[in-house]
Amino acid sequence: MKWKTWFDEANNIFKVTPSGILTAETHAHLVQEIAVIINQFEYDRLLVTMFDIEMNLRTLDIYGIPEFYQSQKVSRKIRIALLVHEKDV
Repeated sequence: MKWKTWFDEANNIFKVTPSGILTAETHAHLVQEIAVIINQFEYDRLLVTMFDIEMNLRTLDIYGIPEFYQSQKVSRKIRIALLVHEKDV
């Protein structure tokens, strides 16, 4: 899985656009990289556009996402938005 990251200064939002197959392992790697950047620059808004991915996560993987973010020291004050296709909801 690949991803592109950038900071939108005009809107004060850190943006991530992943592409490829999202598994528990690739998600963990993505979150680790995001966490380092968010913590380093103290960003408080994150937008993840998930239009170009195929999700391959188990239900238990999804339930563990909040705890995984906490384990990576991502503040609970950060506002995170995920954009997904309606068919993926």
